[in-house]
Formats: sequence, C-alpha cells, structure tokens
Amino acid sequence: MNKVYYLSDLLLEDLVGGGELNDYELCKMISNKGIKLTRMRTNEINKENLNKDSLYIISNFIGLKQEFKSFLIENCKYIIYEHDHKYLRSRNPAIYKDYKAPVDQIINKNLDDNIWHINRVVNVSKSQKIKHPITGDAHPCPFPEELITRIVKMSSDENDIVLDIFSGSGTVFKVSDILNRKWIGIEKEMEYCEISDYRFSCHKGETF
Repeated sequence: MNKVYYLSDLLLEDLVGGGELNDYELCKMISNKGIKLTRMRTNEINKENLNKDSLYIISNFIGLKQEFKSFLIENCKYIIYEHDHKYLRSRNPAIYKDYKAPVDQIINKNLDDNIWHINRVVNVSKSQKIKHPITGDAHPCPFPEELITRIVKMSSDENDIVLDIFSGSGTVFKVSDILNRKWIGIEKEMEYCEISDYRFSCHKGETF
C-alpha cells in the first residue's frame, strides 16, 4: 500500500462541525502511527489521485463525481468510515463492543447503495390526496412518501415523536402515522394546512 487518502466533502478548515472534528481526530491518530495520509475534499479528486495501490477512507462522498466513484468501487480498496448511524442497523454505534460493528449489523456497504432512486410526486395524482379540497390547487413540491418513509425509519423508533417544522402537504404526518410514530407539524400557510388536513383525513378514512 503506497498511501492512504481520507476523503470527505468538507474538511475542518471548511466547517467546524461534529463530523469534521471527528474526521480530523481520526486522521491525526492515523498519522501519529507513522502512516502517510492525505486529507482531500471529494470535489478535488481526479484521475491522478486514484490508484489501485492506495487505500481510501471515505467519510462523505456527495461531491465525488460518478466517474471517480465508479473507479473506486471497481478498482480500489476503500473503507466507509462510520461516525453516523446511516451505515448501521442500530442508531447508536456505541452499543457495539470496541465500537466495531459485526458484519451482519452493517448496511449500505457500497457507495452506490447510498444513492436513493425515488420517483418524484406527480401533483395531479388523485390517489396522492395532495390537492386543496375546495380550490383544487396542488401543493407545489410535496415529498415522495417513499423518501419520508426511509428517513423516518432511519431516524426514529415506534412511538417516538416526529417534528416537521415546514409541514406543507402533510407527507410526514401520513407516513409517521403509518409507521406508528406520533407527530407534530408547523406550517404558516393556511392553504397548506387545509391540504394536509384533507389528505390526512382521507388517509384515516374520515370526512373532511
């Protein structure tokens, strides 16, 4: 192994956040062991940085171009470094002995597993119940239920309270109810409140 690269969308020099501080401390620990390590932003990666003999530790990869991501997957050795729960079945990585998750507890092992392909909502769909019950006007940008379902499942447990401070068309309400979560919504536009009220009433089989 010639070199170790640590890839992240942002470095501590760009943003002082929990993830960036965590990344910085890990890189310092690795370097202190005498391992030659280079920290790089994902949007700085190019063909010259990629080779089969190096190891890539990947913290984030939104800024990584698809051509380089594909090259990494097919040709390089890489580790996805976990300091969030999105790669583990448990929401708390600290439950694992020595912070090492067993293989059967790891999800989203590959880079491409972390790309969600979800169709957009078609506002005119009657089955979605996202039109105003009186005016017939549709909400301009409702979230797909599949998207919210994944997020709610990843970030909460049954009987938790889900807070949506921009509740819009009420997708979070409906999905939270289906997944046995309690919910609280905040919305300043009365028209959107009426749309979400009607939509949730239809979901519960009630009359608006």
